[in-house]
Amino acid sequence: IHCYDTTEYGASGQNWAVLQDRGGVMYFGNDAGLLVFDGRHWTLIEMPNKSMVRSLAQDARGVVYVGANAEVGYLAADSSGALGYHSLLDRIPPEDRGFNDAWSCVATDSGAYFLTEEMILWWHDGTMDVRREPGVDFGCGAFGRVFCGGRDGALREIRDGVLTPPLPGTEVLRANGGGSLLIAPFASDTLL
Repeated sequence: IHCYDTTEYGASGQNWAVLQDRGGVMYFGNDAGLLVFDGRHWTLIEMPNKSMVRSLAQDARGVVYVGANAEVGYLAADSSGALGYHSLLDRIPPEDRGFNDAWSCVATDSGAYFLTEEMILWWHDGTMDVRREPGVDFGCGAFGRVFCGGRDGALREIRDGVLTPPLPGTEVLRANGGGSLLIAPFASDTLL
């Protein structure tokens, strides 16, 4: 095991998210931007607004999505093969661009979801749908579905960009005041 320090990777000591792509490349959401590590070299990709990166997700095609402070987008190679960040901010209506952190990013077959404290952003078919949903800020993906929690303690699902009512059987979460949400597949038909 090798523990990398900030002098080796050249960015902040605070990392918020981590993702390994299908090729083994590692991505880290960092206070300074997006760190990319190919096993030998570190690269820092700064966000257009110089913000921190809070969340990462990869879809079935291998596209890496990035959620940051007042910024969302994805990674793609340019014509020379160099990896670069492509902002989706211009696809969001101007009146909805004032969001804060995209705390969660979940990629599914139906698109990529970015969850902020104020709204759900759903990137699909070249379109960005925006739903104002105050209080929903953390989400997880499992079995191709998107689950989210919020300050009210309710556990909900997002289906085609629409937030469902609290899921049956999750009342105990609300009774205990909610909190951070982490969902993981436990068995072929069970979530933990």
